[in-house]
Amino acid sequence: MNPELWFPNLLAYSLQVAVISALGVMLLRAFPLRSPEVTLAWLQSMLGACLVLPAVEPWTLPATATVAGVTAAVARISTGGAMHLSAQAMLIAILLAGIAVRLV
Repeated sequence: MNPELWFPNLLAYSLQVAVISALGVMLLRAFPLRSPEVTLAWLQSMLGACLVLPAVEPWTLPATATVAGVTAAVARISTGGAMHLSAQAMLIAILLAGIAVRLV
């Protein structure tokens, strides 16, 4: 897993899900539905749209991915095994630790 490649995509996906959810709830409030079945179908279609979103929109690769990968590899070799974590890597580690704690 390379955090420099998928972390910006995760942020973009989260923002897109938030926008879709907000618009869906605003439309639901603007046009109140009396039937619980129609409301459930509407909310399920919004959930489906959010789940299909990564398949519809491909991941983007940053233009500096190869340069950053080479630079990081050179830095790791030259530091003699010292470990330097970026802010993104630490945020991902905290996120994964939180998921692990919730599962236990």
